[in-house]
Amino acid sequence: CGVVWCGATVPLRSSLSLVCCCVVITMASSAYINQLLEAEKRAQEIVEQARKKKAARLKEAKNEADKELVAFREQQEKLFNEHKAQMGSNTGEQQLITETEKTIQSINETFKKNKEGVKKYVCDMVSAIDLDLPQATKQSLEQEQGAKK
Repeated sequence: CGVVWCGATVPLRSSLSLVCCCVVITMASSAYINQLLEAEKRAQEIVEQARKKKAARLKEAKNEADKELVAFREQQEKLFNEHKAQMGSNTGEQQLITETEKTIQSINETFKKNKEGVKKYVCDMVSAIDLDLPQATKQSLEQEQGAKK
């Protein structure tokens, strides 16, 4: 009779050898468990270091992106200010004001030019009353009178 341990059969000669064998197996199991715990601890340390490195890289990337953004913004503001200086006072608003003033001036000139003619036309129309009835109205009245008879 024997106990299989690490692939080999160990013969048992007494109950003491069985106890010794169990102690040896338990000690070996403890050693393996300790190795596993140590390996797990190392793995956790490695993972934690990787997280810290990742966080540091992300922070560094953010800082670099912020620097690039500031430089880009400054460049775009510089271009905008240069373009604005080139445009000077000739902006769309000024152009619209000028066109509006020209249109108003043109309307006022047309009004002054046609004012007397329009006044005369209106007065003539009001004072010239035509007392003759249109032919269609005469026929309509004659039909109504004929219907009443």
